[in-house]
Amino acid sequence: MISQASTGQHSMTELDQTSKGLLPVLRYFHLALHEPSSHGWRHAFETAVGTWGQDRGLAIAQATQKFVYDLMRCCQSPLHFNDPLDIDERDALTSDEQGVLTLLIYMRGDDVENARDMIAKLHQGRIDPGFVRHGLALSAMLDGTPARVSRPKLKVVN
Repeated sequence: MISQASTGQHSMTELDQTSKGLLPVLRYFHLALHEPSSHGWRHAFETAVGTWGQDRGLAIAQATQKFVYDLMRCCQSPLHFNDPLDIDERDALTSDEQGVLTLLIYMRGDDVENARDMIAKLHQGRIDPGFVRHGLALSAMLDGTPARVSRPKLKVVN
């Protein structure tokens, strides 16, 4: 579901640089799950690569895709994200987007108590271990040193 007037809008100026870079990626994956014909997933991967470079961007995009999928799977009611393709909404933040980004800030800062409270709020009291695992993996990639991605060595097989 894309944003609606009743969701409340917040300012992007409240976000740190990492959250500002991640927001369009989250929005594109959200869009892709709700409107598969939008090919939002392609835009998400392209945006992540443009923000963090080829290797790190692809890893962050893949982790974000898992996180958003689990976020949507675990939510009891639909979350409202702004349309990433709407120029008028690009600099606004819905309450749900702010909640998700705040959760990731708590996870990145190892603020367990606040992260647990935010997950319970987003998922109406339910804490899914798969969602937590994917959130922590994404958080580690966003602030930590990215794991080296080893490219497979190709060899000719006769």
